[in-house]
Amino acid sequence: MNRYLIVGGTHGNEPLGINVCKKLERLSIPYLDVLYANKKAIRENKRFIQEDLNRVFPGSGMSYESRRAREIIKICKSYDFVIDFHNTYCPNNDCGFVGGDNWKNTVNLSEYLGLRRVIIADYDCINKYVKGCLSLEISLDSNKFNVDYWVKKIIGLKNFDPSKNYSEAELYKFSYRITREQQNIYEFPVWKAFQKLPKKDRAKLNLTGAYYPIFINDAYTSYNYAGLLQKLT
Repeated sequence: MNRYLIVGGTHGNEPLGINVCKKLERLSIPYLDVLYANKKAIRENKRFIQEDLNRVFPGSGMSYESRRAREIIKICKSYDFVIDFHNTYCPNNDCGFVGGDNWKNTVNLSEYLGLRRVIIADYDCINKYVKGCLSLEISLDSNKFNVDYWVKKIIGLKNFDPSKNYSEAELYKFSYRITREQQNIYEFPVWKAFQKLPKKDRAKLNLTGAYYPIFINDAYTSYNYAGLLQKLT
């Protein structure tokens, strides 16, 4: 049977993963463990202490988060899959993030858990450096923003077959961040997650081809207005 590590609190003010980990701890399930990623930030209910933990992997610096990133990578090597919980204020933004090499089985895990939109990330996040790591992004207004829902899903991982396709995922690649400064200059409208960016807005950014926004106006990352994806399948 696969072994799983469930990670909460990579960002210390995002509640779902922290509460899922608390409930799973009480259940003592033999094929999984839990990890509170950024303990100091969780205690202070802050996104991070010195640096955004999910932007400093593999951890080459000496900040608290950079040292913690190195520790997390070592811990994760003992598991077949790592499930890392995140939240966003952006509506209709539920999706999974994967990265690094050999992410195919991790896409199958996202499908098994009911998230068909999967994003490949190549920036310095946990997905790039931890094999088999799936980050879940769950909107605060989603019906999936529910601790019992995820506890049930995670208990059901005893039946997950990594080689099996459970649905046909929509694959995207993370490609671009729009800063708040750019938003102030161009005054973009409030876009909708995973809806194609209007041509006039692409033109303002000198972008060609189709792009899909996520994390729009997200209060967790107030310095950015949105992220942009390119669709692969």
